[in-house]
Amino acid sequence: MLKRLLLGGLAGLPVLVAQAEERPDLKGLKRLRGSAIERLISGKEFGDGVHWRYEFHANRQLKSVSMGRRQELRWSVKNDTLCWGNASGLVCHQVWRFGSTLQLQPDNGTPPLDGELKPI
Repeated sequence: MLKRLLLGGLAGLPVLVAQAEERPDLKGLKRLRGSAIERLISGKEFGDGVHWRYEFHANRQLKSVSMGRRQELRWSVKNDTLCWGNASGLVCHQVWRFGSTLQLQPDNGTPPLDGELKPI
């Protein structure tokens, strides 16, 4: 699935070379850090186009829809990771990018999220 997403996302946003490191096992996929994450996702929707989507609003509000279930959360960037959650806890993700394709790798051992980034 990632290969298909990578090929479909070539014409997306310009790559943020600053604050990114190349990942050797997926040539062209770069890790974003710090303010580069914030600049990239603020005001954008990230999703797979069918089953789930996350709307990252500039006011740090996060609206998510997954398999018909809606949630309102808060997002932030901490220790070079994208985090979101509510009073019961946060989940943080490394952010990897290739064009408009993102891969979010959670720190809790669950599988990564692969999807496309577009304006809200």
